[in-house]
Amino acid sequence: MVKVFISWSGDDSREVASALAHWLPDVIQNVSTWMSEHDIEAGARWSYRLNEILDQSNIGVICLTPSNLMAPWILFEAGALSKSIKESRVIPYLLGISTLDVAPPLSQFQAVGVDKAGTLKLVESINAASGEPMPPERVKRLFEKWWPDFETRITDAKKSSLDKAKPYRRSDREILDEVLQLVRSTSAMHTRYESNYISAGHIEIDTRPIFGDAGKVSRVSFFPDKTVSDFLDDIYLLLNKQETVRSYAYGDVWLLKNSRTGQVFDNIGIEYCKSKGEYRDDTPIYILEIEDSDRLLVIPGPGR
Repeated sequence: MVKVFISWSGDDSREVASALAHWLPDVIQNVSTWMSEHDIEAGARWSYRLNEILDQSNIGVICLTPSNLMAPWILFEAGALSKSIKESRVIPYLLGISTLDVAPPLSQFQAVGVDKAGTLKLVESINAASGEPMPPERVKRLFEKWWPDFETRITDAKKSSLDKAKPYRRSDREILDEVLQLVRSTSAMHTRYESNYISAGHIEIDTRPIFGDAGKVSRVSFFPDKTVSDFLDDIYLLLNKQETVRSYAYGDVWLLKNSRTGQVFDNIGIEYCKSKGEYRDDTPIYILEIEDSDRLLVIPGPGR
């Protein structure tokens, strides 16, 4: 069961949040949603329950409108969400504003619009967070079926957002300052990982779970910022030294499992990315929480 925490502040935001909370389970049946029933401007007592609720949540949606971009409660919940839920699973949902209107800390998250294309991306992200995600084509069929119902529910909120005063617009200087901070952050990250290249670690790859007695434990170099696709290519070459494995078979013929954490990486690789409209999986492997000296088990996939 995927548990979605929906954050809101203000009438338009509440209308979108309420529609989303009631509509999402129609599209993805193994979803449960949570949103507060009241706009908590002075509701300090509710904050005591926040950690308990967030601990049970898999994904967070922040409903942003022209009138609540700088609302203290939205910023408070966004901060709490970023600490409790993986950053890639906190999604600002924009009504009547664009990504350029969103200032830090909210701009650190990948936002989508309250329109058909943006809502489909939101639904796909929620489906991907499920332990047993539905096939992408089924998600799209269900989305197409239920989208008109959701669009009708948020019609008044859309009209209201257009009638609002012009939202807070960041100056060119503010946007340039944020870009500069991002560049400096990226540069620092590359410097940090370049030092890892000098003293590269290693990961053990255990092929015995898939090959039996013919399998063995081998070592491959560990570079934290290597892409997932390149990393899987290295392991694929290793597998083919022991037994012929067809190309692009990750997720079908073979999968990786971290023996330290027990996590099975069933939502990575080129084929998975193609289902999302991407050509390669350029995610750095450190995002997968793989650490130096971990042992990864090569286990049979559903097509083995």
